Amino acid sequence: MALVWLIRHAATDENLRYQMIGMTDVSLGTTGMEQARALAQRLKSVKFEAIYTSPLVRARETATLIATENKHFPSIQLQDELKELHLGEFEGASSFQAYEQFQSIMDKALDSSTDDFAFPGGEWRSTAVKRFNRALWKIVLQHPDGHICVVTHGAVIGLWLSFLHKVPLGRFRDYQPQHAAITTVLAGSLHVQFRLLSLNETGHLSVSK
Repeated sequence: MALVWLIRHAATDENLRYQMIGMTDVSLGTTGMEQARALAQRLKSVKFEAIYTSPLVRARETATLIATENKHFPSIQLQDELKELHLGEFEGASSFQAYEQFQSIMDKALDSSTDDFAFPGGEWRSTAVKRFNRALWKIVLQHPDGHICVVTHGAVIGLWLSFLHKVPLGRFRDYQPQHAAITTVLAGSLHVQFRLLSLNETGHLSVSK
């Protein structure tokens, strides 16, 4: 069975300012680099067969630090389908200002009972879940019995875990890990569902404070 280590990238300055960055491509900030280094130390002894990452810079920077510190020299492979949810016209907006100006849209986005949703010009939640699930199965089929590191983004992890637990996708924040947190899932053969083992491990981050 494959053990998948799902990693949410470390924080950017935009994340800490509560900007809605989605597919906006930005680098890690100072805090994020500290988080990523702590994460890399936590994972340095795990025998990863490979590290797969979203091509967005914040994920690639997190993945690079993990690979650099790991004792087993895993290769890094970019996987386009691991990108974050596209927020359309709301990309780059302050979440507070967006709520002030577009309250009805934001209320729907924040409603946990809302299943499928997309910001104007953005990606539907169901579409993101399908591509993310497809990416994970492709990865697992290449490493059916190994440890695999997958560096990706908070919303798509939360959406996928909501799908996994058969709850409305609007509840994705219940499963969305913190920045630089570790979530692990176990996968069997094709057609066998993933099983969540751990969610939002952050003990390593206290070391960096």
